Amino acid sequence: MAEHRFIPADCGTCAFWKRANEQGGSCRRYAPHPVGSVNEVAHWPRTHEADLCGEWSAQLDGGRVLCRACVYWRHPIDGIHPLQREDQSSDWWSSAGHCLRFAARPSSEPGFRAFWRVTHSSDGCFEGKRRDLERRVPNEQ
Repeated sequence: MAEHRFIPADCGTCAFWKRANEQGGSCRRYAPHPVGSVNEVAHWPRTHEADLCGEWSAQLDGGRVLCRACVYWRHPIDGIHPLQREDQSSDWWSSAGHCLRFAARPSSEPGFRAFWRVTHSSDGCFEGKRRDLERRVPNEQ
C-alpha cells in the first residue's frame, strides 16, 4: 500500500491568514498569551502568501472571531490610555482592550506579574468564542 503524506497548501489559501498587502499578511491562528509588560500590544506573525505550516486549514466552522465580539475580550469604558506610548494613535487606543483568552503560565521568576496583551476591537483570531449577542428572555407562562 502506498503511503500518502498530506502537504499543506500555502498561507494565501489558509483560513487563518489575513491579507495585509499584495504578498504578505498575518497568521491569526492563535490568540495572544499574557506577558510581563503592561499594555503590550499583540502583533500577529507576518508571513508571505507562499509560506506554509502544518496547521493550514481550508475553512473553519466558526471562522475568525473579532475581538469586539469575543467573550474573552475586555474593553474599558473609556478605552486604554497608556502614558508615553506613541506606537499607536489615541483613536486606536480608545478602541483597544485586553485579550483574556489564556491564563498566565508559571514563571521561573519569583513574584512574576502577568499582564494580558492589548488588541484592537477590529482584530481577531480563531481561538475566540463569540458572545451571545441576543438577550435570552425566559418564556412567560
